[in-house]
Amino acid sequence: MRFSFCVIGKNVAHSIRRCLYPLSRTGLEVVYVDTGSTDDSVKIASEYTDKIFHFDWIEDYSAARNFAMEQCSEDMVFFVDSDEYLELPGETLPDAESFPPEAFATVPEKTDLNKTLELMNKYPHAIGRMLRRNICMSGDGYTMLDDRVERLFDRRQIVYEGIIHEQPVRRDGKQPEAYPVPMVFLHDGYILSPEKNAAKTKERIELLERQLENDKQNGTEDPYIYFQLGRTYGLADDMQKSLECYRKAMSLNPDPSLEYVQQLIVSYGNKAIDTGHYAEGLELSRFSDHLSDLADYSCMLGYAALNSGQNETAMHFYKKALTAEDHLLETAKTSLPLHNMGCIYDAYGNTSKALSCFEKAAAAGNQASAERAKRCQEKLNEPAKKFHSLILICSDSDSDSSIKNSLQSVESQFCGMEHIELGIFFTGDTKSPSGNTCMAFEKKYEDNVIFMCNETALEGDALVNEAGASLQPYFTAPGCTVMRPGQLIHESAISSPY
Repeated sequence: MRFSFCVIGKNVAHSIRRCLYPLSRTGLEVVYVDTGSTDDSVKIASEYTDKIFHFDWIEDYSAARNFAMEQCSEDMVFFVDSDEYLELPGETLPDAESFPPEAFATVPEKTDLNKTLELMNKYPHAIGRMLRRNICMSGDGYTMLDDRVERLFDRRQIVYEGIIHEQPVRRDGKQPEAYPVPMVFLHDGYILSPEKNAAKTKERIELLERQLENDKQNGTEDPYIYFQLGRTYGLADDMQKSLECYRKAMSLNPDPSLEYVQQLIVSYGNKAIDTGHYAEGLELSRFSDHLSDLADYSCMLGYAALNSGQNETAMHFYKKALTAEDHLLETAKTSLPLHNMGCIYDAYGNTSKALSCFEKAAAAGNQASAERAKRCQEKLNEPAKKFHSLILICSDSDSDSSIKNSLQSVESQFCGMEHIELGIFFTGDTKSPSGNTCMAFEKKYEDNVIFMCNETALEGDALVNEAGASLQPYFTAPGCTVMRPGQLIHESAISSPY
């Protein structure tokens, strides 16, 4: 059993050639349905297929798709949008030089038509989900957002519903199963001129609002429609309406195991942060059981924590992003977390670690990181300066666990020890468990930790004064904080010089 490709378009002369060319090279049937073009779309399409049909546009994408699949010779159909381009091994897309280099870098998999046909015949009642690589603007450059979309199915079992952002559903009302197919497409539909983007988003908003009104009249509300409306308002730069739509979608309690809901959660959090609602974004950490392996989710929580002044929490989430198995934006597991980690390290004076992060982020294409790396290298060429001193006063009568907790808090809250001077003023038997812990810490950070033992038992202010007087000659930083075993140093207790 084989399948037919289905493509629908209107005034798509700028993209239809590179859409149809690789499809025509597969040897499979290609059906093109035009919904009223006034440019050369039909003429160009005729160079690649003789299966061309016309459908009067009635502002209903499902109607157009359902018409298109009825024109196919095969019962199995594969829908492709006119701004999606099959990455076919051995074939070069027309005008491929117009794509940014990022489009062809780090492709997670390759198109395998034979394997796709094999899977299609193995799962005839399910829907095949292709890999789509969306080219997106990111600052002054580009990044890739990968997602899987449902496109391959049996037209006898599946029909499209929804006037916009239409979805394939089973005709018998049952929930369709899905499986991934090795079909990889580039998509540049998000890269539009301001005029085209404005016209496209205006049409989408009008159709989505109409869909919402139809749903309300039928007594239903679909979080997916609110999700798409939130995305569309975001493309129109209406951040407040976008946030309101995401909030409404989440209020309908969608299933967080669904892929679109995971995208919704990430988008909602990012929009909350963009509009200054940092706590609202950070509160989405409640979905960590479902999204912990999605780098974009961890990056979003890291950004929320960073804007809330919770730098150590931000560092935790950024590190998770680097080790996550899945991602939407490629930068979410490379340059984005690395750059922000570098900024945190740099702010606390940990220049060597900051440099390492910035260099890795720059290698992944982040230009801002390249500039920050230069500045870090300049700092490292200057004489090292510590900007804060700590004194831990303890004795052999203090529990080993309480001393360890304090020392671990120093390591953690300062994101490293390179910029800190720690003096440990110890009284009593240095061979005790607590004494051994202190000396081991000094050995671990010998360039930053000074261990000093005083056998004289002192108390209160006398002990503090003696510790300060003994250690001060070894300190170069102007500030000094005294702590006792069991006390945890938090970053908020230390004033950064930056």
